[in-house]
Amino acid sequence: MKMSIVRGLFLFAAGAGCATVGAQMYYELPPTTVGEFREKGEKALRDLAEIGAYVRKIENSRTTIGLIACTPTPLPKMPEGAVDPALLRLGVGTVFALNEAHFISDFEPIQVSVEKCRPFAELKR
Repeated sequence: MKMSIVRGLFLFAAGAGCATVGAQMYYELPPTTVGEFREKGEKALRDLAEIGAYVRKIENSRTTIGLIACTPTPLPKMPEGAVDPALLRLGVGTVFALNEAHFISDFEPIQVSVEKCRPFAELKR
């Protein structure tokens, strides 16, 4: 009887300790303002379009890139804050493919191509 009580208390303490550690690992995002949210969104747009400029092909959770950016000439005129939708699509596709590669434990999700620049390579899934 005494042994089962001690054992029960030990298991309870171990469970409570695990719950405490788990609760501390939870990360809560801080509140934001409209201005901060817009600034982060516009920065993400620019970064994703820049990533898309290097993409040659996306296929089977793998991205093939060129070491030199491939953009159309002349660059299309965009409204302030906007980016080229084709480059953005390639950048977003690359991020999705990279995430999928992490899920399937692909250690080389990005390959380098020596192909010539072809603006707006095909986006394949």
